[in-house]
Amino acid sequence: MASQILAGLDGIENALTAPFATEAPYAESAVRLPLTLGDALARLSEDPVLSAGLGADFVRYYQRIKQSEQSRFNDAEDKVEFQRREYFNRI
Repeated sequence: MASQILAGLDGIENALTAPFATEAPYAESAVRLPLTLGDALARLSEDPVLSAGLGADFVRYYQRIKQSEQSRFNDAEDKVEFQRREYFNRI
């Protein structure tokens, strides 16, 4: 939630315009979100707004935790079972 608030505040402060809605979010020309946790972590480290807003120490700590999660996923023999255990073990 904090990242969305920071992004929204940055948009207001810099008078950014939101992109138009699209009927084809997966088209080649569409702005793409990261598809994997590893890609998202790489993007986070490159984002000056989130790094400044959340603090460099928090971003490093968060990346370390999530990189550990990515490593466990990479090492898992059964990726689906890993995801069930990791994200849905209380259901």
